[in-house]
Amino acid sequence: MAAVGATTRRRQLGAELYRLRARAGMTLEAAGDAVGVSRATINRYESKAGGVKWVIAEKLCGAYGATPAETDAVVRLAKEAKVQGWWKANQYADAIPDWITPLLTLEDEAVEECHWASTYVPGLLQTRSYAAAVINAAESRTSPPDEITQMVDVRMRRQQVLVRPSPM
Repeated sequence: MAAVGATTRRRQLGAELYRLRARAGMTLEAAGDAVGVSRATINRYESKAGGVKWVIAEKLCGAYGATPAETDAVVRLAKEAKVQGWWKANQYADAIPDWITPLLTLEDEAVEECHWASTYVPGLLQTRSYAAAVINAAESRTSPPDEITQMVDVRMRRQQVLVRPSPM
C-alpha cells in the first residue's frame, strides 16, 4: 500500500509543535535534548513525517512553556492522529483506491464544504440510484457489478458526515 501523506490531525499537530517551539525560541537540538529525542525526531514530528507519541508531545509542551489548554489540545491531536478513518474498514477496502484516501480524510474532518457543479449532483448530495447510475456509467466496462455496488456503498457512507452531531 502506497503512503498517502500525513493526515489532517498529524498536519495540525506538526504545525502546532513547530509554533510552540518557535514561540519558545528553541532550536530543534534544544527541543530534542529537553525530552530525550534527537533533532531529527523533532524535525520529523514537525514535518508530519512520523507519528508523535502523546507522552513526548506532552513533554514538548512542558519544555516549550505551553499553557494547559495548548497542552491538552496537542495531546489530543497526538492521540487522535492514530485513529483510522471509516474508509479503512475491511468492508470498504476493495472499493477505495489509495489515491482517494487524502480526500476522504479531509472531507471527514471538514467543518465546511463548498461545491459548484453545473452538470452533476455532488457526491455528498447524490441519492443511491443517482450514484449507481453515475458510477455504473463510468465503471461498467472495467468493474464487475459487485465492485460497483461497493463504490455506491462508499459514496452513501460518505454522506454520514452531513448528519453527524456537528455537520459541515
